[in-house]
Amino acid sequence: MKEELSQETAELLFHVRQRLAYRLGLFMAEAFHPSVLREDRGNLKTAFAACGRELLRMIAIELEQELLATTLRLEQAGQTWLMKQVTDCIDEVRQLSGGVDVSLPLNERWSTPVLEEVRLEEPSGWKSYLNYFRNPKQFFEGDGRQRLQEALDPVLKQMIIEVLPAAQDKLIQFYDNQICQSLQHQSRQLEERLDEAVSGIQDTLESGIPAEQWTSLSNQLEQIERS
Repeated sequence: MKEELSQETAELLFHVRQRLAYRLGLFMAEAFHPSVLREDRGNLKTAFAACGRELLRMIAIELEQELLATTLRLEQAGQTWLMKQVTDCIDEVRQLSGGVDVSLPLNERWSTPVLEEVRLEEPSGWKSYLNYFRNPKQFFEGDGRQRLQEALDPVLKQMIIEVLPAAQDKLIQFYDNQICQSLQHQSRQLEERLDEAVSGIQDTLESGIPAEQWTSLSNQLEQIERS
């Protein structure tokens, strides 16, 4: 399962990168906003750098939300795989035993991994990007903001790429352990159910009461429970 889990995680994080890359323009427009970069707001170089830090903060928060959503998708994938394993095992037991019912409810709750806070390294205090911002008019009404976005786009994408491997490794390790623990738990539960079923069959044979009567009583109890 670990190989399948690794592949699933890699695919999910690939789509995370794609979604973030698609939204970089929206983050840029929100972070470098005309209401912030104004002549009457004090030192424009300081304001420009603050906009850059806000951009990184927004991307980091969005990436954390995407990673949280990824944990839910991996949990669903892991539980689906686990359910198939248990169902296949129950079907095999039923065939080998001639129809012994050892149904097992899969209602185990999984925990959520605690991921590290995403931190994107600030690029040299944004000084190297000041040439794209001569004044607010040139930046917003001219091509300044667009040129800045074009310059930052590969830098931001690379930042995201560099952050993801650590999160990917942690996710794979966490859910691999979770699946193994859950599989062991379900195996113990299944063994207990099988022991109970075998004991029930033995008690039925030793009681001298025909099995048909026990079946009839079981059906009646089920009808009472449903009513």
